[in-house]
Amino acid sequence: MALDYTLLLLRLLIGMTFVLHGLDKFDTNAAEGMEKWFILLKLPFPGLLVKLARNFEVIGGIAVVLGFGQWAGPVMLIAVMLVATKLAHWKLDPRVTNGGWEFNALLIAVNVLFWVQGFGAYALDGWL
Repeated sequence: MALDYTLLLLRLLIGMTFVLHGLDKFDTNAAEGMEKWFILLKLPFPGLLVKLARNFEVIGGIAVVLGFGQWAGPVMLIAVMLVATKLAHWKLDPRVTNGGWEFNALLIAVNVLFWVQGFGAYALDGWL
């Protein structure tokens, strides 16, 4: 039972973190800024990539909060964080205070836990 409560707490915190960050990208200024950065990085289809990141964060985050779709939500969020880590954080000092990748690694690890362990008893998947 303690594991199920812990998984619920982690799902709420981690899922909402992604939902909030994804919702930020609906703001025109934020989306345009991210698209300009992708253009500087010479990534193909920068506008599409911004929309994909935003949608993966929102949809994946909601799936994790609800505990629905077993692997789909965590895989979307892992993909977003791997790309963000590679593009923006990997070459920096690992510490988050220096823009590094340690928080990204934590988010990836927790989503791997959800993918492998499942969402626990207090999840929509368990009730369907």
